[in-house]
Amino acid sequence: MDDQTLMQHLANTLSSDNQLRKQSETILLSNNSQVTRQILTLLLSNDKITIQLQLVALTLIKNRIANDWSSSSTSDELKQDVKEKIVKYIVNISNPFSANSQLLIRMSLKIIDLILLHTKSEFQFELLNFANDLLTSKAESVSDFYLCTSIIRQVARLNRHLNDYDLINEIASNFFPYFQNFLNNYKEQLKDNNIDLNKEFICYEILKILNYCTTTRICEYHQKSNNLENLCSTLNELFYLFLTTTGSFRNMKWILRFMIKLQIRSAQIKDSSIYVPTFISILQDSVIPYNVTKILEYTNKDTVALEKFVLIDKENDDSSSKERALYYFLIFLTKSVTPTTYCYIEPYMNSIISNVIVKLLSIDEYQIEDFEENPNEFINSRITAHALYSNNILARDVFNSDLESAGSIFITKLIRANAEIVNPLISLCEQILNSDDKKSIVCALNLLKLTYSYMSSQNLELIVTRIIAIASRTSGDDLWLRCLIFDFFSNINNEDVQVDLNSLPVSLDLKQPLPLLIASLKLVIIKSNCQMADPVQVMQILLSVSESENLEITNDLIDVLVEKYPDQLVPYSTELVTNLSTSFMKTLEDSYNEENDKENILLGILNNILTIVMSTNDKNTILKLNDILSPIISSIMDNALLDFLELTIELVEELTNRSENVSHLDEVINSFKNFGFDYYEYYESYFVSCYCYGNLEERSSVTNLIKWILSENPYGYESDDSEFISFLSNIVVEMVLSCSENENDGGLSDEVFNKILQMIYNSAEDKQEFWESKTTFRCIMSGFYRKPMIIMELFGDNVHEILARFERLIDESVWCTVYDLKVGILGLLQIVKGSQEYQSIRAQSMNLLTKLCDRVNDAIDHRDQLIKYSFDENKDSLEDTNNFVPDEEFDELSKVTVLNKVDVFGDLKVFLENEI
Repeated sequence: MDDQTLMQHLANTLSSDNQLRKQSETILLSNNSQVTRQILTLLLSNDKITIQLQLVALTLIKNRIANDWSSSSTSDELKQDVKEKIVKYIVNISNPFSANSQLLIRMSLKIIDLILLHTKSEFQFELLNFANDLLTSKAESVSDFYLCTSIIRQVARLNRHLNDYDLINEIASNFFPYFQNFLNNYKEQLKDNNIDLNKEFICYEILKILNYCTTTRICEYHQKSNNLENLCSTLNELFYLFLTTTGSFRNMKWILRFMIKLQIRSAQIKDSSIYVPTFISILQDSVIPYNVTKILEYTNKDTVALEKFVLIDKENDDSSSKERALYYFLIFLTKSVTPTTYCYIEPYMNSIISNVIVKLLSIDEYQIEDFEENPNEFINSRITAHALYSNNILARDVFNSDLESAGSIFITKLIRANAEIVNPLISLCEQILNSDDKKSIVCALNLLKLTYSYMSSQNLELIVTRIIAIASRTSGDDLWLRCLIFDFFSNINNEDVQVDLNSLPVSLDLKQPLPLLIASLKLVIIKSNCQMADPVQVMQILLSVSESENLEITNDLIDVLVEKYPDQLVPYSTELVTNLSTSFMKTLEDSYNEENDKENILLGILNNILTIVMSTNDKNTILKLNDILSPIISSIMDNALLDFLELTIELVEELTNRSENVSHLDEVINSFKNFGFDYYEYYESYFVSCYCYGNLEERSSVTNLIKWILSENPYGYESDDSEFISFLSNIVVEMVLSCSENENDGGLSDEVFNKILQMIYNSAEDKQEFWESKTTFRCIMSGFYRKPMIIMELFGDNVHEILARFERLIDESVWCTVYDLKVGILGLLQIVKGSQEYQSIRAQSMNLLTKLCDRVNDAIDHRDQLIKYSFDENKDSLEDTNNFVPDEEFDELSKVTVLNKVDVFGDLKVFLENEI
């Protein structure tokens, strides 16, 4: 293609003629890889090409890189030429700080990024050498300096998480002296009020490079001499100048992130050999304390600037940058609350709390306006759902936004580090409650959520009374405060505070502002015991809100209401599910809702239905619910509404388990044949339920499906398909366990079991792994129990070896769950019974049977503890789970299994009695 034709095709991609545009795009994308070099040559040789056309050309190159670089027809010579030309193109961009040039630079850097991902590491060093040469020859050029830092940043970013630190150290040793010199000069310019926005761009790139080079450890350059100390001194001064002079919040953010990285690196030193011996003490005893002291000294030096920093103006274009800078400032403070650095933050505590925390945890005008003008946003950001599920103090905290979350976490860590801070915080809350500052009352409520558990019952009662009085006085424009007070009372533990709802102006009137209605509903559901309102009435209101509003919290409230008042609501479950089903079908057919909104509403309704079904234990009621829900289930399955597939199959599974009758089997099987290979993990539990509760015909339908699955891939499955193989294996184990001597399926289950075992064996590239797998032995031991002849045909000559390998699983505590012990006991019992003439196998099996029996009590106790832990709302962390043995292949606690219908220990007892 000649240059003129190429340029015309590029221009055509901007045409409003859809056909012409697509035709040229196809030609440009399908042309050979030489076109990439040709385009770059044109860009370098012709400075008359418009910015828009240059951007189109670069976009085309970006879209071609992956295919061109992986194609064998693209020569190394061409790749090298493209790499050199894209770098030259970047450096030749005139006025790189202009908006148009920024577009071209960003696209060019994306191309470099892609090349780095698809080429050998040599290109990284080529880029660094190029940057080094450019800096050496044109160190005084601000434009070239900026372009160099942009290129270096791409390399540093790519390597920021790698364990190989050689490249990072090379970047530091070659470029950090230039960066330090630039930052020092820039700092002096700012002191003289000489603000250069172009240099601010460069500073931004340098700060990002410093962060990328400190992601996993501190580089060798900063471990030598006073390099790190000098850098921190400069950065702290720049932070102050950005805060007070330029308002460059994005640069403040990256300075704070760097300081936080140093704190993290200091706290996580495990291998001291990676650092210069004296450096660790310098870092921990000098650098970190200096940073904490200086940042706090500077932020408190100019309280007016600090107040402006904390004030977020949502209508200001720079508000997001300021918000992120403030967020990292709070994280920096939180990281400073340690035994070694708390003493440096303590002198500034009053200022931090009064000038920062109080303002952040209060409410602002924008959020108050949302109460009336954008009620859904007010609810989503201000009314928390955490108290619905946990009594943990951290979970009860107000995590409405990053800033409030960061402020609350800071206070929480502060309390844990120094309990003496609690009383001043409570005093502050009392002062605020006594004031007329309604916005700050929200801060008092948030602080009280974190401190009330430390208060005496008498003091707490006085504060509760005071807050109730404030709520009673609110009206008109202050209803937002009443809403947040209701949310406060519903978020604190019922055992700690008994709130008389009759003393609060609680109303469930649908005409009141939506946020106040939601807060009232939440308060009534959590704090009342059917005294304030009838649960059925509350449910009807929730359903009414759910139909008209897309709010996640309404679905959560419905779930909690059903779980809290099952006796009152179950008699109405048929009516509730009927209403929800009608609402679901109506919403599904509604063409006016935005697709995302519609999907969220439908998922919420399905969750509500599932909650009601899971709370209903009466089999006759479940059968009625099944009939009501059939149109929903059929509609989702028949129309392949895949966004709702997981919840629908879970719903069908619950209907099956609770009625102990298989539901919607044909629909589920047909759906699997249509799209189940992509979503197979959703189906496993349902198919297991079918084997548990189905008759021979229903179980055979599932077995025939497995046979069909195997026929769809007659060459078997590879080791890469291990998750799918595990899916099939887990179902087949239940298939085998469900087989009965009194039933005849025409050899279907024998055929499928035989094929599955061979498939598992053939798919294992390493046969040793096959014999060390729990999946293997679940199949083998269930096979010994119900289909011993198939096991003997496949592995009969190696029974001794099979049992020896099985013993290793037992001795290594791999075979340890109650489920596995039962499967093992049943299988071994059959081996013992069938080996009368083979005393060595019988003795070996009896020995293993004894080992399994010895482990049963501990396994049951372990499972009981895990169940107790799972429902323990007062646990403070997840660390206790380390005491439990996880089963990665399935959740034993919620597993429905055919074994539940087998009297394993009864069979064992009968056998032992006969033996004696």
